[in-house]
Amino acid sequence: MPIIKDKYGGKGSQTRSKYLTRDKNKAFANPPILENTTEQKKEILKNNYREDAQNINEITNTTRAITSQNILPTSETTQVLRSVASFKITRHDEALRFFTLRRGGSLHSLILNNFNSDASTETISVYWGVGDQDSISFTVSSGVVTSTSGGDVACLFSSSFTGNTSIDLSSTVNALYKHVNQDIVFYVVCSDKEATVSFSFSNG
Repeated sequence: MPIIKDKYGGKGSQTRSKYLTRDKNKAFANPPILENTTEQKKEILKNNYREDAQNINEITNTTRAITSQNILPTSETTQVLRSVASFKITRHDEALRFFTLRRGGSLHSLILNNFNSDASTETISVYWGVGDQDSISFTVSSGVVTSTSGGDVACLFSSSFTGNTSIDLSSTVNALYKHVNQDIVFYVVCSDKEATVSFSFSNG
């Protein structure tokens, strides 16, 4: 039977080791770089921007600027409600006080209606005054104020129109009497007593 010789035996005890590598496995020393997802990249960029000392003041100042505007959410905004009223003229050729608009308030609409059933023509006039109106007296003729004493008024509107018709002065009063700085007293004069005044207003 042939003798099997150890081919490394004659080369000494350290011979086998020179055929074995002692280097680190490069596959484990340098693992492959995994690509980040789009969201991860955005998060990394965001964190890097925040950590940069040059950008800290910019972020802080922007936050303060928005806070200083004192913007209220829409749900917390107070809505100003309007009041609607009407006044029926009961005496002809007499100046009748029908409404006082308080300081800070607004008059939004004003409609005059001649509901005379026989379609006769009537003259209706609207006046307004400020200051002390408690001692004022009027001289009236055919639906028009001809003179006053104890106070002054200004004419807002005066015209004649037939029965079953209306005149809308809303665009005029809405532009003129908005957030007024003092109390305003309104009067109406009619040559007949078959007319009404309808109006809407708010206190703010």
